[in-house]
Amino acid sequence: MPTTKLKAVVDRAKTILQETGAEGVRWTNAELVDWANEFYCHAANLVPSEFAEVREMNCVAGTKQDAPADMVQVIDVIRNLDGSMMPLTATAKDVLDSTIRGWHGHAGSIEQEVFVLDERYPRNFYVYPPASVGSKIEIAGAVIPVAHVLSDFTGEAALVKCSDRITPAMTDYILFRAHNKDAEHAGNAARSDYHRN
Repeated sequence: MPTTKLKAVVDRAKTILQETGAEGVRWTNAELVDWANEFYCHAANLVPSEFAEVREMNCVAGTKQDAPADMVQVIDVIRNLDGSMMPLTATAKDVLDSTIRGWHGHAGSIEQEVFVLDERYPRNFYVYPPASVGSKIEIAGAVIPVAHVLSDFTGEAALVKCSDRITPAMTDYILFRAHNKDAEHAGNAARSDYHRN
């Protein structure tokens, strides 16, 4: 549960940038808040567990399933929500391909036994037996938080939408983007690279 306020993160970045204007001179408050929102998109892909949510999902017919629209990466397929509510077991696609030839064409079921994740396709996964329409499962995945608005910064009460342990990375991301704005100057390009890493 986060305890760090968005204003504290943005003010820390402004201090490092030596941005003394209340509204911002070179880097506006709106820009800095936008870059904080951008950080969530990158962080959700790099550290999905920081943005994990467990959700119920209605399957479509067949083996291939797509994550909900706001979920950027499936982390786990936990259990069936119909029938015996049996947990699903992770397996590798090549194992299914070699042991159950033609598994994509088998009859549909409301209960799935195994699932396959492939890091090349983070929003998709496969289930076996193939799902019937309306089959329900529980999944965990990384969801990008709803974006902050400028009033979250000016209101001073809004918390960041990630754990406190990665808020220093948020500050660095904001600084990376700020210095990148002036990257045509060698010093700023170097500063930008420093905060990107």
